[in-house]
Amino acid sequence: MLGRGVSVSRYRPWMQFLALALVFGISHGQYPLYYFVQNQYFLYGLARADLGLLKNDWLASTTDPWPVFSWLVEFTYRYVDQRAFYVYYIVLLGIYAYSLLGIASRLTGIAASRTKYLLYLAVLVALHSPVSTYLSETLLGFNLSKELVEGVASQRILWDMFTPSAFGALLLLSVHLFLRGRQLASLVSAVLAAVFHPVYTLSAAALVLAYLLIMLRRGEATSRVARFALTAGALIAPVVISNLVLAAPTSPEVWREAQSILVRLRLYHHAIPARWLGDLYVRIPLVLAALYLVRRTEVFWIMLVSAVIATGLTFVQVLTGSNTLALIFPWRLSVYLVPLSTAIILAYGLPPLLDRLGKRLPAAQTVLTVLGIIVLVASFAAGAGATARRWQKSWGPESEPLLRFVSASKAPGDIYLIPQRWRYFRLATGAPVFVDYWFVPYNDVAVLEWNKRLRLVDEFYAAAGESRCKLQREISVEYRVTHVVVTGQDTAACGNWKMVFENRDGRVYRVTPQ
Repeated sequence: MLGRGVSVSRYRPWMQFLALALVFGISHGQYPLYYFVQNQYFLYGLARADLGLLKNDWLASTTDPWPVFSWLVEFTYRYVDQRAFYVYYIVLLGIYAYSLLGIASRLTGIAASRTKYLLYLAVLVALHSPVSTYLSETLLGFNLSKELVEGVASQRILWDMFTPSAFGALLLLSVHLFLRGRQLASLVSAVLAAVFHPVYTLSAAALVLAYLLIMLRRGEATSRVARFALTAGALIAPVVISNLVLAAPTSPEVWREAQSILVRLRLYHHAIPARWLGDLYVRIPLVLAALYLVRRTEVFWIMLVSAVIATGLTFVQVLTGSNTLALIFPWRLSVYLVPLSTAIILAYGLPPLLDRLGKRLPAAQTVLTVLGIIVLVASFAAGAGATARRWQKSWGPESEPLLRFVSASKAPGDIYLIPQRWRYFRLATGAPVFVDYWFVPYNDVAVLEWNKRLRLVDEFYAAAGESRCKLQREISVEYRVTHVVVTGQDTAACGNWKMVFENRDGRVYRVTPQ
């Protein structure tokens, strides 16, 4: 049997967290600013922080769906440095790992043995590192990391970049704090997750409900339970009210049409269960196995309440076809249930395996310690290498010379008509655009306007000859579009277009009034 070694608890908590955040954060890796969904999540804050001319962008004037996150973006860009976003994400990655390790140790005492803790940490880090993705896809033909740490419906806490979703780490921290008896801190942590990303409101409510159930099962004093419930209500009520105000329907008809557009056109991969049923084949057995392992602990009730709420509301949505319920994303509770289940299974399964190896192998503790260090180093190197490669690569169909030209030449009053699938144009250039597919508002009237603009863009790029020129004139008159961007294969131009940039990937035309 492996010796207990030196307990990791002897190190100061801040030292443990700092080391963990750096190891886990660098092993996980990040993309450069501003990549993928960051282009929408950062828009409102950067527009208010005076990035380029984005204040004049139509979408930046619509209702901000995540105002606190946008405030953080604005504050950081104005008064700190945008490189701080990388640091924020490493801190959240550290909170995520710290919480899972803390819950696992609470359940199994794995931190009492340095060797077991090191191996457990190494496996957990490797699962979240590009090394596991590469090995599993090469050897198994599928992404094992995705199956074990991500939720369903393409939803997860950890992307490879800083987004509001990363604040889901605070949900796991809430569980860890509650198990340690820090009830008020657990409430604050859960509510903060919803403050930074309102879609976590249901998740926070599910955790609070579970905590109340556990307190009642403990037989705690009624007055104490009542105070906890009132405090939870006081903390979460402003978040709920804010969400209701931000999403207030203009009219039932407009609301229904806007919801249908969001569910069927833009968020179908998140909002329609039939699209992600294949995600359940691994994740449901995973959660059920974890529930069985913790059946005699309080973690069981935390997981069970969340699982029942997620499953029950999902069934209701499937039966009713409710777009409102689909946009609440009850299945999003899986983003913390799945990684928590994986952490639990590892915590219960790894120590017995290591004990058996310890009986059979000479100097097992030394060998396993070295193995753990090798896995950590490999994961760290893989994460650092992936980050370096990502920073050297160009992303998206947009031409970098074209983006640089627009960035340098834009002027007040400019509005660019761009291909609808271009994602990086706004933040790369600081120039306002007419519309694109990826940036979607959430206010109902704005959703209808977004859909109208998107149809016009489709018609414009599909048209040719005088039909295209006529449509461009109508768009320019109604929406004051001043520039048209076309791809390299599109050589058609109208008489009132003056080409101001050209390369093999695309052209930029300035529209002259007629």
